[in-house]
Amino acid sequence: MNRAITATLAAALLLSACGGDDDSDQAEASVATTAAAATDPPATDPPATDPPVTDPPATDPPATDPPATDPPATDPPAGNVVEVSMIEWEIVAPTEFAGGTVTFDVSNDGEFPHELVLVRGESYDTLPLLANGAVDEDAIAPEDFIGRIERFEPGQTMSATWEVEPGDYVLLCNIAVGPNSHAAAGQVLSVTVTG
Repeated sequence: MNRAITATLAAALLLSACGGDDDSDQAEASVATTAAAATDPPATDPPATDPPVTDPPATDPPATDPPATDPPATDPPAGNVVEVSMIEWEIVAPTEFAGGTVTFDVSNDGEFPHELVLVRGESYDTLPLLANGAVDEDAIAPEDFIGRIERFEPGQTMSATWEVEPGDYVLLCNIAVGPNSHAAAGQVLSVTVTG
């Protein structure tokens, strides 16, 4: 019987040893799997990334001309412009200028009303005169009477444009009251118009 107990015990030990081997193989497999899991990267999808943020391409605003600061230019009068100043008892202006279309810009820089008359003639003294020294406009040929800027007040400026042929002319103020005449007092100027 001892032999039977010994054989049973030996069989039990053998079985427990086999069972222990299975457990230790499973334990080793489990440790190997855990170790492999710890050293290998996880098999996952890479993280989603947004595309890089970029600024839109720089665009310059369309080129525009700067706003005009000066008033628009106006066409100058055709031909020459002659500046004339009327004072007591004188006419201040160029004594020679080109003919054609001539604009007379006349300012009354005096203290009394004045007018400007343009007639063809060599000088004031060669024109037909009245007793008070005013020019007798009725005695002047129509083609020699070029034009008139009517009486205007001190501080005012008037303008007239006339066709003037080359030759000799007289600018004058032909205002006369009784025995007094602006022209006789010296408000005359002989001018030469060139071709």
